[in-house]
Amino acid sequence: MDFKLVLLLVSVVSSSFALKCKDEEGNDVDWYVIYKLPRESDESLQSTLAGRTGFNYAYITSNDFKDGKWKISEKSVKDKDSMWGQTLAAAYKDPSKYTYALWNDAPSKGKESGTKAHSKGVIVMDKSTGFYIVHSVPKFVNTFDDSYDYPDSGRDNGQTSMCISFDTQSEGPKLAQHLLLMKPNVFSNNLVDGIPSDSEDWANLFNKKYRAPKNAPESLETVITSLGGTKFRAFSKNPKNLVDLYGAIVAPALDVPMYVETWRRGAGGILESDCTLDDIVNNVKGLKIDFKSGETSGDWEFIKDHSKWGISSDSKNPWTCVGDVNRMLSQAKRGGGTLCFDNKKVHEAFRSAIKVIEPCTADANGESHSTAVEDSQEV
Repeated sequence: MDFKLVLLLVSVVSSSFALKCKDEEGNDVDWYVIYKLPRESDESLQSTLAGRTGFNYAYITSNDFKDGKWKISEKSVKDKDSMWGQTLAAAYKDPSKYTYALWNDAPSKGKESGTKAHSKGVIVMDKSTGFYIVHSVPKFVNTFDDSYDYPDSGRDNGQTSMCISFDTQSEGPKLAQHLLLMKPNVFSNNLVDGIPSDSEDWANLFNKKYRAPKNAPESLETVITSLGGTKFRAFSKNPKNLVDLYGAIVAPALDVPMYVETWRRGAGGILESDCTLDDIVNNVKGLKIDFKSGETSGDWEFIKDHSKWGISSDSKNPWTCVGDVNRMLSQAKRGGGTLCFDNKKVHEAFRSAIKVIEPCTADANGESHSTAVEDSQEV
């Protein structure tokens, strides 16, 4: 057999089994962002609007983001060859080989937790590499002794997710510190000796020996560097830190005003847009995605969106954050976090999805205050 062909085959096989974020063809990507679109309740409109059956998703990857537009997938989030399915495939095939953690305040197996972190995610690592998926979907993912699927309960509302490929030995211990601080509901886990070599914090996490890092008793910010060198600023808060994650921690740290989309329904006490802050935080009220293909999702309101993301309202400092905490009063007593990165084109994609924001009513002096889009809610 031709030597070059052998090398190519080895490369393809190695890539398919490497623990990294994957695109829909199973190729390694440094990172990706997924927006699972909300279901259009009027079934007669589902055929005219792109991606509104409740199982469709739009995405951006590190290999396909330079035009700043969302791409609509032809696959369903329930498909094993969806981006989530491709990324998780190796773990479902042989989970005993890997150190991993699955956490969710509303897990696919076990009881919901109203006291642990309002956080949802997956981390899987071998000795060299791993992937970190932060997401907003209750009852997701299935444990690795089961098989990949997406829950029907996650169909109606919008959801978001970010995946990062990382070096196990350098970044794995940092991620454990964030989880220890926020106290997540870990419902399935495995720890393999040497993965990572500094695994003390992972052992503490799995044994529920929660503790805050020495110099970060209430909140933590670290830089998580992807395999491709992209630097993400990771933020987390402890349940004892009774503040809004975005207004009190993220916006001041990034030094930018923000537009934030989170779940703001129920009896938890909705946090309104806040112009009393040095870095103003506005809630997103209405959304719409126009895809690279020229198709459109149509409009939807925030009450149909369970995603958790925020962007800087200043495009000169184009920060995008994807996480798991809501802007609700009740969330102040919950742990949680978000991942942020400075990427102009990803920022453009999220900014273009905002159709309506909630204006502030007053500033710190009680005076009327215009929003970053002046006096109009329409963006």
